[in-house]
Amino acid sequence: MTGQSSATTPVQMTALNNSGVTGQAQIMEHGAAETMVTVTLQGQGSGTHPGHIHSGTCDNLGPAVVPLESVAMAGGTGTSTSTVKVSMGTVMNGQHVVNYHAGSGENPMAPVSCGAIPAHGAGGHGA
Repeated sequence: MTGQSSATTPVQMTALNNSGVTGQAQIMEHGAAETMVTVTLQGQGSGTHPGHIHSGTCDNLGPAVVPLESVAMAGGTGTSTSTVKVSMGTVMNGQHVVNYHAGSGENPMAPVSCGAIPAHGAGGHGA
């Protein structure tokens, strides 16, 4: 094997529920049946945000498909890298999102940041 991997696909993460948490995810193929997801979140405050790849859209989240490593934010930023046992082709079908949750407070599963994973080789379609 070489250290060379296929291209990385960026996913812009936008704030949900007035959280102020934004950032970016990088989606990269990791072998034939795995995908690597690196997420960097920025926002005010600190805390640990659990994440998942969900089916659906950021406006209409479907069920979680696979869990992602939590992002522990300190000083307004945090990063995590996850390798999930789902092929890049599966998550890049235009019907999945990267979503991070509050993790604590009144509603710990409230979405705080979300980004639509684009369809591979296409401009995607409106949901």
